[in-house]
Amino acid sequence: MYLILKFLLDIYISLLKRTLIFISMYRGAIFLTILFIFTLYSLNAFAQIKRDIRLDSLENIIVNEKVPEVKVNGLIKLYESYKSIDTIKANNFYHLAISVAHENKLNKLIIRFIINEANINEAKFNFLLSLKKYMEALDLSIKSEDFRDQAYIYHKLSTIYRKRGNYNQAMVLALKSLKLSEGLIDSNGIQQCYLNIGDIHRYLHDYSKSIEYYMKSIEIAKRIGEKKGEARAYNNIGITFKELKKFDIALDYYEKAFKIFTSINDSFGIANYYGNSGILFLIRGNPEVAYSHFQKDLKIRLEIGDRRNEVSSYINFGDYYTYMQEYDSAMTNYQKGMIIAKKYGFPDKRLDVLLKARELNKKMGLFETAFNDYQDYNNLKDSLLNNTLSNEIARQEMSFLYEKEKLIREKDNQNKELRQIILFLGLSLIVFFIFILFLALRLRLKKQMQYSLQLKEEKNTIESDLFVKNKEFVAHSLYLAQKDEILINIAKDLRKNLSNENRKNAKHISQIINRIESCNNINIWDEFDVRFSQVDKEFYNNLTKKINTLSQNEKRLCAFLRLEMSTKEISIITGQTIHSINVARTRLRRKLGLLRNDQSISTFLHHI
Repeated sequence: MYLILKFLLDIYISLLKRTLIFISMYRGAIFLTILFIFTLYSLNAFAQIKRDIRLDSLENIIVNEKVPEVKVNGLIKLYESYKSIDTIKANNFYHLAISVAHENKLNKLIIRFIINEANINEAKFNFLLSLKKYMEALDLSIKSEDFRDQAYIYHKLSTIYRKRGNYNQAMVLALKSLKLSEGLIDSNGIQQCYLNIGDIHRYLHDYSKSIEYYMKSIEIAKRIGEKKGEARAYNNIGITFKELKKFDIALDYYEKAFKIFTSINDSFGIANYYGNSGILFLIRGNPEVAYSHFQKDLKIRLEIGDRRNEVSSYINFGDYYTYMQEYDSAMTNYQKGMIIAKKYGFPDKRLDVLLKARELNKKMGLFETAFNDYQDYNNLKDSLLNNTLSNEIARQEMSFLYEKEKLIREKDNQNKELRQIILFLGLSLIVFFIFILFLALRLRLKKQMQYSLQLKEEKNTIESDLFVKNKEFVAHSLYLAQKDEILINIAKDLRKNLSNENRKNAKHISQIINRIESCNNINIWDEFDVRFSQVDKEFYNNLTKKINTLSQNEKRLCAFLRLEMSTKEISIITGQTIHSINVARTRLRRKLGLLRNDQSISTFLHHI
């Protein structure tokens, strides 16, 4: 669209220049201007037709939609689209959406419609109808167990009762909303509840409580980034300090609020700043600035239709004219405020006007009128606030705090029980794990013990077999030695009797002797070495590695000693005398390095 307009504008300028050359300037300019306006109108009509086609297409799709929720949401979109161009058609779509929601019992959407109607009536200051709609929505949300909507509705009801001066009911509803919001962990809802409760305490002149709740509201607003809520709390703290006559502190808070309101372009908040700061400038003796601020305040109130605070604006002008001693103008503004307060039902604002009018009538010397204003003020105040109201609100708040603490205690107890259960389960798991680990270790130790016993049995079996083999080997060696000795003795006896035999027998006996001696000359040590190696395969190798200076006879002596043979048995096998064997053992001890007498050769050889 922008490019088309730019293109047409360029053509228009070009034609205008050429026309001014060839025809009169006046007629050419009028002609082209009319042409340009006609073009714009045509484009606007084209855009309108295009939008109508789009809306008609959307309308057909939505009206024929089968899914109820989608259809209702689509009808609401049509309502929003037609609201600015065809009010009747927009309302038809809105009522059709309500009808579809009721037919299909879409409670969530029905509540949304009812709350919307309540908001519209509240904006029009029709508080009775607004209350009726909110109560209808509340009843439906309770049946649907929709706690979020309940919290919102209680908050809205509380603000209406507060505006109407029923602070007792306002506090009850505010605490209900706060309880639900805390249960839902709705930070935004909690922040609004704190702000509302702070306002109620301020209207009751309990300023310390008021500031306490405003500060809580600011803390949450900062945490969740709710700029508007933060600014409203700053503004209301400023009002509280103004009523405490701490004007410098009040102005600081007003300016904090104004910075935020300006940054988010909040007209309502900006108007509040001008009205509230204007009052401070008037109190501090700067009426020109105050009047300028009051004008800006009233202008914004009229633009946004804020009837309630329009009353405050007229009260501010009344204060200004009172300050300037223009009492007639002051009374006129007070009366304007009273008319609006009565018309739209703002009892708290009527109280403010009556108090201001009373003071003004006293200054004007109209004491009877001032007295009547004071009576009206007290009667209205008594109808709104009785002597037990503050106590009742305190009771409600204490009840809420008690319920809150009770819930916290119950939650703590539940958490404590949960922690105990978790601890018990944790300990049980640890004990179970330790028990399983103990069983596993016990089973492992049992297997190791069985394996050790098995190894020990195998070792004992091997040692027993070795012992038997050693004994067999020793016995066999002794047997060989004895056999050789017997053969030698037989050969000696035969040789002695050889001369007594005849020649033929002598020859034969001589052959037998030679055979015996020949058999005796066979070295029995070869068989000994073979058999010993079968019993202890690595002994000779290990002995040689440890001591490489031993002779073959010394090695055999080591073998005899490893077999635990006595000196006599060794003497028999080797054919040497016992003395020779002892001398050989002494030489062997020196070679083995066994210099002490308490060191056994057999023990040493067993460890090789």
